[in-house]
Amino acid sequence: MELCPGGRDLVVNSKNRHRYVKLLIQCHFVTPVAEQVKCFAQGFSDLLGNSTLQQFLRALEPEDLDLMLYGKGHDLCIQDWKDHTEYHEYTEADEQIIWFWQGGILDPHTQPVCMGFS
Repeated sequence: MELCPGGRDLVVNSKNRHRYVKLLIQCHFVTPVAEQVKCFAQGFSDLLGNSTLQQFLRALEPEDLDLMLYGKGHDLCIQDWKDHTEYHEYTEADEQIIWFWQGGILDPHTQPVCMGFS
C-alpha cells in the first residue's frame, strides 16, 4: 500500500522519516475512523450549534473525550445496561450473549473497553 504517490519507490531516511511516520499514522489511525469522527462532530454540532461547539471543543482535554465515550467503570450499572439491551440476530439465551453478561463485562478493567463497543 502506498502512503503517498510514488511512495513505493521511496526509501525512508533521516530526512523524510517524519513525513513517513505522519503518513503511516494517517493511514492506520486517522483515515479508518474519519467517517465516524465526522458523524460524531456533526452530532455535537446539531446539539450545540457551531459557535458553542467550537467553545466546547477548545475546552476539551483528551481525557474528557475518553470519559464521554467510555465512562468510568464504577459508574456502569450492568443490570440497567442488560435490561435495555436490544439483540439483533441473537437472543438472550445465545452462548455469546450469556458469556458476555457472565464474564465479559464483569471485570472492572474491561468495562470501559466493552462500553466502547456498545
